[in-house]
Order: sequence, then C-alpha cells, then structure tokens
Amino acid sequence: MENNTKPKKYFPGMRNIKTAISILIDLIIFELLGFGNPFYACIASVVCMQPTVGETVKAGKSRLIGTCIAAVIGLGVFYLGESFSNPKIYIFLIPIGAIILIHTCVMLKVSSSASIACVIFISILTSHRTTGDNNIYPFTRLIETFVGVVVATIVNKYLSVDFLKIFKKDKGD
Repeated sequence: MENNTKPKKYFPGMRNIKTAISILIDLIIFELLGFGNPFYACIASVVCMQPTVGETVKAGKSRLIGTCIAAVIGLGVFYLGESFSNPKIYIFLIPIGAIILIHTCVMLKVSSSASIACVIFISILTSHRTTGDNNIYPFTRLIETFVGVVVATIVNKYLSVDFLKIFKKDKGD
C-alpha cells in the first residue's frame, strides 16, 4: 500500500507565536522605560496567554487579583514579623499568612487566584524580605504583572492567523 500523503510541514501555532511576541514586547517595554527586571511581566504573559481572548482576560484577572491580595497580606505579615526581635518568627508567620491568604480568596469568591497569590506571598516573605525592597516590591510586582497581562491580552486580541501568512511562503507544493 502506497502512502501518497505529503509530510506536514511544521509551523508553530498561533498561541506559541503570540506568547513569544508578548514576551518580546514585555522585554522591549522594560528596556525602553528603564524598568528593572522584566521577569514577572514575561511570566504573566506566558501564564495568561490562552487559546481565546476571553480566557486570556480571565487568567489575567485572576493573576492580578491574586497579586493584589498577596501584596496586601504579604506587607501585613512582613510588618507583623518585623515587630518581633527574632527573624525566625517567619517560619510560623508564612504558613499562617498562607491560611489567611487562601481563606481571603475563598471568602472573596476568587479561589482561582489563591495559588498564584500564595506564590507571590511566599516570594515577598522569603526572597524579598531581607533585600530592603519590601515596601516597594509588592507594588512593583503588581505593576510588572499588569504589564504582562495587558500585553498578552492585546497581542491575543489583535494578532491573527493572517499576520503569520507574511512569514510563510507558499510555493505551491
């Protein structure tokens, strides 16, 4: 039996291309505006890029809500921890703060934001607690996340399959 089908040529899908373009735009924005590290904006673009614009908006909303809740509770737990003389108190405050954080998300009916809120909360209290940027970091993180979410949403909405056709040469084969 003869197989007359031509092998498919691989070309990355639209979500793949849109994700890469979103990352590129995040990097350019941070470079041009002289912002710090674009890591969290790029992560937000990757996580929020979904198959549809509606799903991207939903993921972005969840991410922003989680970031806001984590920033507020993270700062509160940070200031509480600083009132103790021993920094080892954070060993107990971080898990207690996570309980408060998750419960807050549940009470506000934004349970889908709980996991990202915990990641950000833990980041605030472990990686940035001792760097001296603890008052600014949660809000910087919110801005960075916002940039990534907005970029992913705009790219997902306005970048179409027709855009890819300018890169794909069809030679009739």
